Amino acid sequence: MRSLICFALLFSMVSCEKVEKYHLPEYIPPPAPVVVPDKIDKTVAKDGTGDYTTIQAGIDAAPKKGTEYYVIAIKNGTYKEVLTIPKNKNYIYFKGENSEKTVLTFDNYASKLNGSGVEYGTSGSASVFINGNYFKAENLTFE
Repeated sequence: MRSLICFALLFSMVSCEKVEKYHLPEYIPPPAPVVVPDKIDKTVAKDGTGDYTTIQAGIDAAPKKGTEYYVIAIKNGTYKEVLTIPKNKNYIYFKGENSEKTVLTFDNYASKLNGSGVEYGTSGSASVFINGNYFKAENLTFE
């Protein structure tokens, strides 16, 4: 580790002798909340039998800065929408009904034009943007 620090310091004209010990703080992740398997906060169903017909509406209903998993049950169907989990929505949990019959998809691609007539580009062409921490998903397909 010292050689890496000295190399970095070489470019800033600082002597390596001044750096005797350098310790990175140890990263300790916060304790993850326990997921209660049968807990469902909201249900998404394309046919209207749930709380919402789009997954994004379920995400939007999740509490900001959550401290426990917010479980969104997703019934079978093909959900064609761009999904964005904002940075302030942590612990979102997608629980699909069946991994082969619950499909999250969209048809963006890098050279496709957005609503403003500008290409999405590679980083903007994703179907799902997960910006919150501790996201989980089960029994569904991201296509």
